[in-house]
Amino acid sequence: MLRLLLKSVCLAIVTIALGGCLNSHTTQMPSLDFLHPQNPEIEKRSYELHDPYPDELSGPSTMARPRAFNKQRTRDRRAFEQRALEGRGIPHGTAAPRLPSAQWKYPDAIRE
Repeated sequence: MLRLLLKSVCLAIVTIALGGCLNSHTTQMPSLDFLHPQNPEIEKRSYELHDPYPDELSGPSTMARPRAFNKQRTRDRRAFEQRALEGRGIPHGTAAPRLPSAQWKYPDAIRE
């Protein structure tokens, strides 16, 4: 009985501790894509590599960048990504949902 209680307490502590690691900015949970297909451009951008090295202009060159990161992103691209992270801009290529076509299924419904 004591062993079961100890296992339950340990499991609860681990669950609570790991729960703090999950957030929408760093974790991508699996989804059922066939139910809610995503825009291909958004999906493509989600797989872009993140440059782990700081801006080369902010300090001396360390000559430690891997070959894949030799070409740094442009200043405009970095500003665009920063705005997107802060929620201040809609990424290009996305659009708001369209209104239904002229052939309205419910003619007595109120349209705004």
